[in-house]
Amino acid sequence: MTDPFQWVHVSSLKKTPYQVGIKKGEHLTSPRKGDDLKIELAAKPTEHAKSVHVDWEVGDKTWKSVSQDVRDLGISRYRLYEARPVAASRPRPKETPETPAGVATTYYMLEFTSFKGNTFSFHTRDDFFDFFAFSDGDHAIWYRAAPGSAAIIGVI
Repeated sequence: MTDPFQWVHVSSLKKTPYQVGIKKGEHLTSPRKGDDLKIELAAKPTEHAKSVHVDWEVGDKTWKSVSQDVRDLGISRYRLYEARPVAASRPRPKETPETPAGVATTYYMLEFTSFKGNTFSFHTRDDFFDFFAFSDGDHAIWYRAAPGSAAIIGVI
């Protein structure tokens, strides 16, 4: 099976490398880029207290429904699972400098379907992962996390 996404390298709030997947054939640039996009991202609240609380645990590859609060943000479904094996065409994110020595990390895939163009921020216990969904449809975030810290606990 071929990978339906084009992958772009980005950094989380804590400067942890991760990748966002954009459906092949969609543009990888936004009409809002550079300083405009930084201003938009900076204007979004980044505290867990202001996000919609979710409890998206790592599971299988079946799509899950979302709460009405998450639907109101523009997301209709999601799936979160351990991502292996790694596709040969997708280079692994760089090593995470914050990972304590001796703690194994694992790769995870968060896929979600948006129906409103929006900038989303997904929160784990340890970090924040932003995604600018400038088109409707399926999107993906591929990230590393230590065991027990991969679940998504908030969405802005």
